[in-house]
Amino acid sequence: MPHRLGRCFGAVVASLCAATAFTIVPASPAGAATKTFSVANCASRVSATHGAGCGEALSHAVRWLNPGDVLKIAPGTYDVGKLGLAPYNDGPNRSRITITAQDASRPPLIRGDVRLHKPYNVTLSRLRFQATVSGASALGILCGTGWRLERSHVFGASKTRAFSNLTIAGDRAQCPDEPRGFTVANNVFNQPYTNPNLQDHPDPDIRVTAVAYHNVYTTFEGSPATSGVIERNLFIGNRNGSGVKLGSAGDRGPWNVKVRFNTFYDGAYAVLLAYDVRNNALNGNLVVDMRGGPASADGAAVAVSELRDTSNTIAHTYGHEIKKVWADIKTGSRLTVGPDNAIRPSPRFWGYLLHPTYDPAKPYGRYGDGSF
Repeated sequence: MPHRLGRCFGAVVASLCAATAFTIVPASPAGAATKTFSVANCASRVSATHGAGCGEALSHAVRWLNPGDVLKIAPGTYDVGKLGLAPYNDGPNRSRITITAQDASRPPLIRGDVRLHKPYNVTLSRLRFQATVSGASALGILCGTGWRLERSHVFGASKTRAFSNLTIAGDRAQCPDEPRGFTVANNVFNQPYTNPNLQDHPDPDIRVTAVAYHNVYTTFEGSPATSGVIERNLFIGNRNGSGVKLGSAGDRGPWNVKVRFNTFYDGAYAVLLAYDVRNNALNGNLVVDMRGGPASADGAAVAVSELRDTSNTIAHTYGHEIKKVWADIKTGSRLTVGPDNAIRPSPRFWGYLLHPTYDPAKPYGRYGDGSF
């Protein structure tokens, strides 16, 4: 099934551990350092601002970061191919590692299939990730605690036919009860894979994939200890799926995730919850122009399928150009419905970041910023 990232991360980490040291000398554990990475570090250059074969050098730079270090990536385009990143932070109680743009007004573009393995207190900020490897997301994050993805732009699965732009996964054997305490905030997600021909395809096995392509796919195995927040993001264009999917191929999926104050525009659903997902809370989201999918859930802001209990909640939803706030695709699944879910007038978006200008809509949703 798609996005079982835990099965493929082991080889990536093994190759990282065997790699030779990057030329930047790591700081001592006692003191944090700020380091830089630029196109000059790549294996070759397409131009002064476009590096090719950047994956090995970038993986070394990240591997040699110490707790408290900051890695600033210079403006430019970095072709990294299939890249595994394993920041060494040795558990959840160490000082935060930050990987960010050197110039916030010109965020670097990292192109390929980037996979972050077991990040503990690691922040990715003001970066752009573009999917360019066939069948792969732009960014995949496996396990970890306290990690943050913020003020970044994640896109491009439209060209690779991946099931999502961002995948958040777990691995019960390697890292039980993770991810935990993660945050995805103030980002823009767009250009997921779409194909209008899937809706009416004569083969039912293909037709069922008409809502299988998402902007964010959270597919880790939940437990009472797993948790995360997805907030103040902008999700655009998931016409063949959801802005955020919480679920894992018929198995136990995410538990204890808050999806709040996001703006969802032009999709099949804002959020899809499926199978054994529990205690997930949808709150304060602004949802505009949802359509497609199975007839029972056509035009729903939120769709549910084969849920095992009623612990997932929805409240304070501002909907426009939708037919219903939530709907069950099959099997009689239910959400626990809180207050203030309604279809309302246009939020009167302004600008490409979809700022709502209609006063009653302003308390709902947010918009991504920074690197879009």
